[in-house]
Amino acid sequence: ECWKLAASELAFCLSPEVLYQCGRLAYFDGRADPIDAYLPHLHHLASSPEVPTKAFPHILFWIGMLHHKRGEWVLAARALQAAVPGLQQGEGKSKLARAEATISSVAKLQTDVHEVFDHSNAVLRQAAGKPIVAAAVGEGASADGSSPSSSAGAGPSWPWSMFGVWRGSGVVVSVESTDPYLGKLCRSRMALMCGAGAEAEAEAEAEGLIESAVTESPRRWEAHMELWQLHACRRDHKRATLIGRRLVELAGVDHQWGPGLMVDGQRLLRGKVWACSGYAAVGPMSLTHLLLAKSLRHCGLWEDAWDALIVGESEAAGSAHGTFWYQQAKVCMRALREAVDRSPDPSRAAILERAAVSNLVVVPPPLDGDDGHEGQVGAEEEEAAAAISLWQRRASESLCTLDALGDLAAEDYARIARLSAVLEALERRL
Repeated sequence: ECWKLAASELAFCLSPEVLYQCGRLAYFDGRADPIDAYLPHLHHLASSPEVPTKAFPHILFWIGMLHHKRGEWVLAARALQAAVPGLQQGEGKSKLARAEATISSVAKLQTDVHEVFDHSNAVLRQAAGKPIVAAAVGEGASADGSSPSSSAGAGPSWPWSMFGVWRGSGVVVSVESTDPYLGKLCRSRMALMCGAGAEAEAEAEAEGLIESAVTESPRRWEAHMELWQLHACRRDHKRATLIGRRLVELAGVDHQWGPGLMVDGQRLLRGKVWACSGYAAVGPMSLTHLLLAKSLRHCGLWEDAWDALIVGESEAAGSAHGTFWYQQAKVCMRALREAVDRSPDPSRAAILERAAVSNLVVVPPPLDGDDGHEGQVGAEEEEAAAAISLWQRRASESLCTLDALGDLAAEDYARIARLSAVLEALERRL
């Protein structure tokens, strides 16, 4: 009956008052379709000059509550934090109490999830012989408004012991009671940590939990990234590529989940620090293109990997540009090495000279009694020469761009120097 009344009012006049009441009604209705329909309208009202200033805190309150209903905890906390000052000054004491309670519960949930991921990252990195690193700064505010690395820099707060496992299990139960989706991800991390000596069984259990989370919440990114990480660790790069393409599709359709990740990208990728990023966190949108390109590179699909990096770099911001340029240089080196190794003519200098004259090679048809073998070899030589010339030019351009960057870490300059040495070695072979 309420929706019938709202529909009749909206048919008569699309007023802000009616849209505001429909947003409230969508929260109490609780179904996904009304929330998806009216949440964008509330976001529009929150930035509309036609809405009175005193109404903004109330609009932000319902935006936060709708995000909370959808399980978008970080977005909910941000909207409610923005609404709190206005609710404190005007009417709406009951809304203020609900907003503060929700912010507190989201902060606790995020702390519990981060505790599980930080501890599992420390254990898994130690098992792989990698150094334990703190989360990078700059990926966005946590649910309580602090830096996402505020709890990651000190490492796990409970030791790897039977008591630690028991406490971790208790934290997972607490997370599951609030958000079953995040609870499955935490339980999969616990399975991987406790799987020493039975890695195959632990990975199978973790994969089942993650796939269940993906099925239940296909629009949320964290489970997709966990599944990509699992396939990449198994060196199953074909399946990782499929997950990477799905992440890029999600980024193009739903831009809210990226900034609203409950677990930041560095925690999801077990503390990975991307080269030439200046120790700053890579944003979730850029991360989807980097993961896809990495999987494509491992599959030997050089041109597809290059295209993915070009698209990601065009959409990147801040220090992420350096990360994309470095990854482009890595793709170029791998592709150039393969092209050099496959070149059929040992006198590659002559091939390059012929390729520089013309980019188009016409192979004449075979004469009578000729099987066309020589023409086929010539075409292969010209194709190899074109590939060598292309990847050599791209590699040189990528390295020149990286050399122009400033404020890089010493290890980043060492990485760039190693790539330059690889390029010089390949050019000497030519």
